[in-house]
Amino acid sequence: MSFGFDENSAQRQAPQRWRDSEFYIADSWKASPRVTIDFGVRYSLFMNPYAADDKIMSFDPAAFNPALGNDPCNGLLQPPGTNWCAAAGFKGGTVGPNRSLVPQDYNNFAPRLGAAWDISGNSTTVLRAGLGQFYHRERLSPGLNIAANPPFVINVAGTRLLDTAAEPCPGCFASSAGAPRSGREQRAATPNNWQWNVAMQKEVVRNTTLEVAYVGNKGNDLLHQSEINQVLPGDTNANGVDDRLDYARTVGLGAVRPFGVFGDSRITMWDHDGHSIYHSLQTQLVSRLARGSQLQVSYTLARTLSNDPLDNSDGGLSAEVATLDRTNPDLDYGRARTDRRHVFNAALVYMLPTLEGKSSAIRSTLGDWEVAGIVGAASGQPLSVHTGSIPGLNGGPSGTGYTDNQRPNQVPGQACQPAGGPPEQILNPAAYTLTGFQLGTIGDSPRGQCEGPSYAQVDLALYKNIAVNNRVKAQLRIEVFNVFNRTNFIGTGGQGVVTTMNPSAVTLNAPAASATQITGYTLPGNFGQAVATRDPRQAQFGFKLLF
Repeated sequence: MSFGFDENSAQRQAPQRWRDSEFYIADSWKASPRVTIDFGVRYSLFMNPYAADDKIMSFDPAAFNPALGNDPCNGLLQPPGTNWCAAAGFKGGTVGPNRSLVPQDYNNFAPRLGAAWDISGNSTTVLRAGLGQFYHRERLSPGLNIAANPPFVINVAGTRLLDTAAEPCPGCFASSAGAPRSGREQRAATPNNWQWNVAMQKEVVRNTTLEVAYVGNKGNDLLHQSEINQVLPGDTNANGVDDRLDYARTVGLGAVRPFGVFGDSRITMWDHDGHSIYHSLQTQLVSRLARGSQLQVSYTLARTLSNDPLDNSDGGLSAEVATLDRTNPDLDYGRARTDRRHVFNAALVYMLPTLEGKSSAIRSTLGDWEVAGIVGAASGQPLSVHTGSIPGLNGGPSGTGYTDNQRPNQVPGQACQPAGGPPEQILNPAAYTLTGFQLGTIGDSPRGQCEGPSYAQVDLALYKNIAVNNRVKAQLRIEVFNVFNRTNFIGTGGQGVVTTMNPSAVTLNAPAASATQITGYTLPGNFGQAVATRDPRQAQFGFKLLF
């Protein structure tokens, strides 16, 4: 009996090291009795991480040499003073700029400016404004990913027999150092945000303050991923067929990729091409009541647009992260997954009378109760629809070489949400179509076009305070979450709404090897449905000692 096997020589763990140094200078100037101005500047030096053992390699397209063919180290940068590729017997390997293999950014000066104007002169009406730039340490995923590049991991695969470890035939055991899998752009950049706001705060009645503010945020040089070995439009193999169409209907056609010498494989490039913009109207009402009671109500109307989902930190390519079409990056610009159009929150803490002067029995049973409640509601997360794999084709219909992020066409006049159906049917299947889809092209369905399930919940708590003595107080607690047991569907993530079409069957206008168009398809019944919910009603009881 024979069977196939596949095993790597190691599971790389990169011992990353990095240093952060920040300095700032700030001052406050009272321009007049009613006007205060704060200003300053912060300098951030976030050194790129390196590996303590220097065992990292980063793919750089500029270092790729076609003459070296599929040499595992072709196009790879290695830390200065190392010779990993030559030691492994490979021809590639170029000295990188430093141990991090990424140019350092030394220009991170972040100015800050703020002002406050006491319009009324007694602090009951105040106008505030602020502007500042903020740099931040990016996540360490890129440094972990490039540690998996050749030549540090050797893969052995082949066919063996059940009763012996000996090679059953010449060439049955094959070892390979693989091909480059990831790289970091050779540009010194640090993710940063410009933030600005203008707010008016006014005491509308005694102990009650209303604040209305405009808040904006612009993200620059955000950490971003793209698949630089994506199949591009054109005819590199000169067979008269566009490469994307050719790839969509031909299995194993990795040669049409830009770095096709490495076969039909992906190369993830970490760059700083991400950008975002956020605008919001934020309001808040705070009222301080008797005996420490307080009411707080807030509402935010906002919009976040980006070419990155802004919520991904797992370090791997995904449908939302990967660039849809490298020849048209604007197709990735849309509502970010962190976008919430409406957000409402209200919280109340109310202290009931202690009933001092009443009998001990009345005080113990009816006095010193505390009631608390929270009401929360928000619009759903933006959802993007993807085609998934197409039966009979090589992955998805667009032929870019990355199936997960390919999108269908949208149907004009069809709403995102269905007019009827079960409550878990979040998306309208009729709003998207594959019928008439031209193979090798990009679908016109925008990213973040539709809104996922909304959220609303009420939580209540009842506390009974009991004075044991002058220094110790006991508290009995009854807390109920999701009081009305509302079903809150989860919008995104692995257990969210099914946004991938994955047709179970398709018909083409010709046999797959010569087809150019999808003429019909069958969708699974769960497309567009939510498959998981947040917690139902829950109650908990507790006892607390305060001393």
